[in-house]
Amino acid sequence: MKLELKKINDAINSISNSINHDKWHEALFNAEIILSELEKHEKSDIVLKIYFNLASQFIDAGTYLKNTDAISKGIQIFESNSNHYEENFNINYFYNLANGKLALANNCGYSEERVNFKNIEIFNEVKNLYWKAYKIIKK
Repeated sequence: MKLELKKINDAINSISNSINHDKWHEALFNAEIILSELEKHEKSDIVLKIYFNLASQFIDAGTYLKNTDAISKGIQIFESNSNHYEENFNINYFYNLANGKLALANNCGYSEERVNFKNIEIFNEVKNLYWKAYKIIKK
């Protein structure tokens, strides 16, 4: 049995509320449940929108908790639907994807390592994503 999309969307709003109240573990736990429920649905515009919100929540909670698996799940959701998200969520897509990749690149803001030849590619990718968002805003 699969949850109705309305109930999944209500759960997404509940996860956002958990994040707003600094209940990061609760948010991440519920995001995992909703991801498994959402995977039971055929992809449609509304399902992709819910996935978009869920990906952002994985990145937000994962970054705060320094949970790279959660951040990676958010990035994977974004990248697996990139054509749809570039077209429909452009600024928010590039910005949120950049946030996720930056969190992985700098250990959620805790890395003391400087940019070097070993990690320059990921930082360059992050810069390019932020730049895409900025260029769209300037239009």
